[in-house]
Amino acid sequence: MSRKMRAKFTCDEITHRHTAVADDVNAEVLFRAVYAGDGSENDTFNKYTPWGELKMGITNPEALASLEIGKSYYLDFTPVE
Repeated sequence: MSRKMRAKFTCDEITHRHTAVADDVNAEVLFRAVYAGDGSENDTFNKYTPWGELKMGITNPEALASLEIGKSYYLDFTPVE
C-alpha cells in the first residue's frame, strides 16, 4: 500500500545565477514549511506534515515563471513503486 504525504511550503527566495550562455535560465529556489499559530490551515500543516527547507535548482523557464516569492505551494510526496 503506497501512502502519500502533502506538505505546504512558501517560496522565500529565488536567486538567479549567471551562466555562460546569454539566455539560459538557472535559478536556485528556497522554500520553507508554513507555520501560523492563528488557527488557519497552516497550523494543521505545521503540526502534521514535514517542517524544514527545500532548496532546488531550476533551469526550465516555464517552471521558474510559475513560482512567486511569498506564495505558498503544496508539495506532494508519492512513493515510487
